[in-house]
Amino acid sequence: MSMKMTRMLCLGLVVGIIFAVGANAQTKDERSVRDVVLKNAEAFEKGDLAMMNSIWLDDEKVTVVEAGNFDYGWRNFRDKHLGPELKAMQNRRFETSDIRAHISGKTAWVTFAYRIKATFAERPIDAEGAGTMVMEKVKGDWRIVHYATSGKRRQQ
Repeated sequence: MSMKMTRMLCLGLVVGIIFAVGANAQTKDERSVRDVVLKNAEAFEKGDLAMMNSIWLDDEKVTVVEAGNFDYGWRNFRDKHLGPELKAMQNRRFETSDIRAHISGKTAWVTFAYRIKATFAERPIDAEGAGTMVMEKVKGDWRIVHYATSGKRRQQ
């Protein structure tokens, strides 16, 4: 093999390693962000507020948009909205799909489709829609700072 060909192969190998390392770092964050979406759904199904505490940022800047209303602050949302809602629901199922993560530095935004099934005040719920989460990377962990859902219109 000629010296020129050896150099070309080495250069190609180095470039490939550089791209692979960069892609793996991004892939790791994308996996971590996706895991937060899945963990949030799992915690909702289980009614596990402690699990949710581990993925939501405990801060007043947290915003939740749901059913045309705003909740501000994680503790306010958890204690006055989510907690009572979970206590009133039975047989919860929360499925997510079409999860698409986008990361820029210490900020990530995720879109996803969802389907929720439950019994609430003895009435069945079966709804689906789209959601968005914004996350911040804090001390190496991705935390939810904004959450919005929009249900599909019911067919008449």
